[in-house]
Order: sequence, then structure tokens, then C-alpha cells
Amino acid sequence: MNPKESIGETSWINRFKDLVETKPIVVVKFASHEWTSLQDSRYSLNEFTVARSHGLLTGVGRLTPCLMHGKSEHGEELYFGIINSVAPVTTLESRIKIKRGVAIQPR
Repeated sequence: MNPKESIGETSWINRFKDLVETKPIVVVKFASHEWTSLQDSRYSLNEFTVARSHGLLTGVGRLTPCLMHGKSEHGEELYFGIINSVAPVTTLESRIKIKRGVAIQPR
């Protein structure tokens, strides 16, 4: 790795750490059948909505970073996205809209 890559990577990591310290990061795990259904949906994992218990979303708001984890026929997959909105939809659940989902591969 050349020095420029090292500096750029360190800079990116520091910015990411700063963001995580000021804003929570949400990890959403999906069952296999949910993951498959999301992959087959209109915008796939790039943009979708899902409902989860109010208690799981305490302190989560607009523009919260989100890691999404699921299993497909290809194995485990990890995506990064942004929670665009959170709104109550039933007595027990809130709808979250996730946008800009992209596949990531941690090292």
C-alpha cells in the first residue's frame, strides 16, 4: 500500500468514527425469506421500507447510518444504507425507509 492510500484510508476511517460517535448506527438483521423478498423487490436493497417494533427504533431518526445483514443462496451479505424516515404505522410497529443501500465487503 502506498502512503497516499494509507492517508486516505485513515481519513475515511476517522470521518466514519466521528459520524458514529455523534449519531447511532443501526444494524438490521433480516431472515432469509425477508432478504430474498427484498432482493426481488422493485428497487432491491437500494431502497425499501420495512416495519419493526417501536422499541427497536428508540433514538433512531432521519439520516441514521444503517448496516443490513442477510443470507441468500450466495451466503451472508452486508449492505450499508441510510434510514431516510421513521414513522409509526401500527400500535406496535414503526416503518423505516432505507435508501442508498449498497453492498459492502468488510476486510
